[in-house]
Amino acid sequence: MPIEIGFRDLYIPLVGTAEGESDRAPLSTLDDDERSHVHGTLWIRVDGHDLPALGFFGPDDACLGSWAAELHAAVAALEHADPARHVFDEGEQGQPAFIFERAGASVRISLSASQYDSACEPPPWPSQTCTLAGFVAEVRKFLASLDAVVRAAAPAGEGWLRGQLR
Repeated sequence: MPIEIGFRDLYIPLVGTAEGESDRAPLSTLDDDERSHVHGTLWIRVDGHDLPALGFFGPDDACLGSWAAELHAAVAALEHADPARHVFDEGEQGQPAFIFERAGASVRISLSASQYDSACEPPPWPSQTCTLAGFVAEVRKFLASLDAVVRAAAPAGEGWLRGQLR
């Protein structure tokens, strides 16, 4: 029942690029605007099973700021009460709702159709369970690692994660 949360290949998505031009800027171009998006490949793997649909336009297009905020909120909710439930349902680009539920010392992660886009069925993924302690530790490790990488890459990275977790 181990859980692993990781990322790689971070970039700043560009809007309005011409056809044939890259729509990705290096992480070093992060600016002081705390709404700046950092995207990249994200994985959440529970007992060897990768949680699907984490990115908007494919696995390498996950919004790391949104996921950091939601995983941080999930830890807060699940540590606070038993039973507890946290749902990340952004409804973006046909993505499913991601459900984190605590029962005792266990956390069950599952998918359901988004309440914002009932026409899209979630991808097949059987619910997976991990320990609450493992989930909390892995989220904290993920947040610390993401913060360190963003800070090292860009001068504006100093307060980026803090801005996402508000």
